[in-house]
Amino acid sequence: MLFTYILSILKERSLLFVFLLFVSTILIAQSPSWEVNPSSYEHSMTLTSVVLDVNAAYSVDEITIGIFNGDECVGISITDTYFPPINANLAFVLIYGNLSSATYQVKVFMNNEVFDAGNIEFISNAVLGTLDVPYEIQPIFDTAGCMDEVAVNYNPLAISDDGSCYYPIYGCTDETAYNYNPLANTDDGSCLEIVIGCTDPSYLEYNELANSGFQQVLCLNLIVTGCTNPLYFEYNILANVADNSCVQTWQNAYQLQALIVDSLYEEVDNCTMEITIDFISGWNLIGFVNAAPQEATIAFESVAELIIVVKNNFGDVYYPEYNFNGIGDLVPGNGYQVKTLDSIIGFQF
Repeated sequence: MLFTYILSILKERSLLFVFLLFVSTILIAQSPSWEVNPSSYEHSMTLTSVVLDVNAAYSVDEITIGIFNGDECVGISITDTYFPPINANLAFVLIYGNLSSATYQVKVFMNNEVFDAGNIEFISNAVLGTLDVPYEIQPIFDTAGCMDEVAVNYNPLAISDDGSCYYPIYGCTDETAYNYNPLANTDDGSCLEIVIGCTDPSYLEYNELANSGFQQVLCLNLIVTGCTNPLYFEYNILANVADNSCVQTWQNAYQLQALIVDSLYEEVDNCTMEITIDFISGWNLIGFVNAAPQEATIAFESVAELIIVVKNNFGDVYYPEYNFNGIGDLVPGNGYQVKTLDSIIGFQF
């Protein structure tokens, strides 16, 4: 009898323990007591959002989202709407405020724990996020991170450095740009659009804006400067870029050539050959080589003191000693006999 009584007491206590454990589990598992009174506010905005999990993927769990202005809850909703195109549970949050703009804090309740999730900018009547591109809420699951403010991945919420800091490498981060730098992690605004064309200025096809392309196909005609007008004497059949070298037309060139030829003929006609004559002592036979007749006394004036007599084919004579000129003028092409007292070298008429 006593044993039965004790057993009944133990059963009652066991059931009480199980009940208390069940109730505590329910209390721990339920959402925190976040509440909003919409009538207390003048402004509102709409937020379509999704919560990212620890792997930064869209979550398909039902997660409570709370928006806070300090300790005051100004918006609350649950990600209980599954949207198949993006494989995520969406939450539609109405956020309230008495100012037209403000900065609020975001919190999420998941896995029986409240996580901070950064800030959000409140703007009256704004619509933030869409079904296809929802606003992403990223809970801060770990307070460890990069604590170096100059690092690209600096985490202002981190309280312990996990050695993950990496630093900016400036350059073009657009993969479609001509000067894309695969090593860059910070865009410096230097990206250049790809422009296909000839980049060699020595070709006719040169494009000063071009920066890429197969040059053997794009650059075809090498620039050759010269006179490109076939009506001019300076015409260059290979030239493809005029350089103002066309000066003389063919007509003028022919006329000038004719003048040059005429001038040459005139020079030949007026040419006086510088022929020298060497006399031996005694009789000499010479020819008169000048182009025009010349009086004998003038022709032999420079050597008259060495000449005894000069005779022509007709027997006419010139005696310098007696100042007698029976020959008159020496005739071009005629021959003359000259008797000298001594040799004469290098005589010219």
